[in-house]
Amino acid sequence: SAATGKASVTEDDGIEVDDDPARDYDAFGADLYYRWRDLEARGEFIRQKIDDSAGSLADEGGRWRAWYLQLAYRLARSPWEAVARYSDFGSPHPEQEQDQWMLGLDYLIAPNAMVKLGYEFNDGLADAETDDDRWLLELAYGY
Repeated sequence: SAATGKASVTEDDGIEVDDDPARDYDAFGADLYYRWRDLEARGEFIRQKIDDSAGSLADEGGRWRAWYLQLAYRLARSPWEAVARYSDFGSPHPEQEQDQWMLGLDYLIAPNAMVKLGYEFNDGLADAETDDDRWLLELAYGY
């Protein structure tokens, strides 16, 4: 998918902004899904670009991109699934960049519901919360 258009600041700390200059904005995204027997691969990619705009409250533009690739393997046709995922976020602001590995185990309660247990290995800004590795326990439901 893709989008192009104009963007401007319309609100600043809860105060409406009326005359911020518009600048070009472009976005491009793609997703991937592949299944072979009990192995499933998923991924997504997004890239966004906004031009600089002199006189804007946020005059600096930039390019952002993010992507992930996930492999899941259904264990012996049981309700258990092993999952591994890598994700990467790039920003014009180096302190926002983030890499992450995740290993997990899912239990499928129903075709549209599962319990997920995972551990994230995070590589972000040193000594920031986004750099901390962590355990996650989730209940996911899709409709």
